[in-house]
Amino acid sequence: MFVLKQGDTLKVKLRHYCTYDGKINLASRYLRMYGLKKFKAHNFITALQVKRNDRLIFKGLIKKDDFLNLRDDSLKKYGVLLFPNIEFDQDGLNIQYSISIPLTDVGNGFTLTISKLGEKTVKTD
Repeated sequence: MFVLKQGDTLKVKLRHYCTYDGKINLASRYLRMYGLKKFKAHNFITALQVKRNDRLIFKGLIKKDDFLNLRDDSLKKYGVLLFPNIEFDQDGLNIQYSISIPLTDVGNGFTLTISKLGEKTVKTD
């Protein structure tokens, strides 16, 4: 629970989990150094619920597609939504993510913000 400067409280339930869908098949250019012919990865999703003063202001799933317009083609095709890091400020809730390609150091940071009014926005870090 986080107390905003106006005395409001935010309560957050967050569950980040693997879908075990096997929908990400890495390209051979990412596998050569490991001597692998193929590598299958899974998508990750965050289930999020945010209450302000016990009133539900946001409930939904966060997926890598929420950041679609901010990603390059390689991250769109092979990226995985990883490492949610939660921060609170006086305007609401910020969740920082990495969208990264498994087995590589290729990735970018992104932030999803839920305002104290329940509005969702995304940006590149």
